[in-house]
Amino acid sequence: MKPYYQDDAVTIYHGDCREILPTPGVVDLVLTDPPYNVGLDYSDGDNRSDYPSWSREWFDLSPRPLVFTCGNINLGMWMRIEDPKWICCWFKANQASPCALGGFSVWEPILVYGTLPKKLTQDGWYNLVSFQERQNGAGDHPAPKTLSMWRRLTEVFTEPGQLILDPFMGSGTTLRAAKDLGRKAIGIEIEERYCEIAANRMAQSVLPLEA
Repeated sequence: MKPYYQDDAVTIYHGDCREILPTPGVVDLVLTDPPYNVGLDYSDGDNRSDYPSWSREWFDLSPRPLVFTCGNINLGMWMRIEDPKWICCWFKANQASPCALGGFSVWEPILVYGTLPKKLTQDGWYNLVSFQERQNGAGDHPAPKTLSMWRRLTEVFTEPGQLILDPFMGSGTTLRAAKDLGRKAIGIEIEERYCEIAANRMAQSVLPLEA
């Protein structure tokens, strides 16, 4: 399949990850943030009646090791699909997502499947959510992840020169973090407008955390 974008560190594919996942070959880590199915109309996976079976499909196709954020709302579903090897924690004290107990949730689970390419020194990280940082380079994407957090995950889960795959690339935060830190990355995205945003981000020099 012809890449949408390619440079020395990054390759982007435009398409459904379920069709492309079998083709990239061996990678050192799958690091991704799949849609949470919470009604945001921005991707194929965020407004589905078949969300559990769709999730199982891409999950089974993904190489291991696999690390991803699932959203608190979906944690029970993933426990039913397959117990992870471990659950790490992203603690974000200024988060404003509602909690079912009342008030707000200030953490997010990070699920780990398979054997990681390096040993972790800890399984939780404190990183505040900055709207300015999230939107820096992400265009109109409604739910980009924080670049500083994704740089941290890239550092703790991989070594320089290793290859990361993100099957739900979105605006390219995983790829940008990988490129900034001397890793290589492959991204897959079904929405072409986000492929274009990601390609533009890859063409920049090291992206600052503040606009």
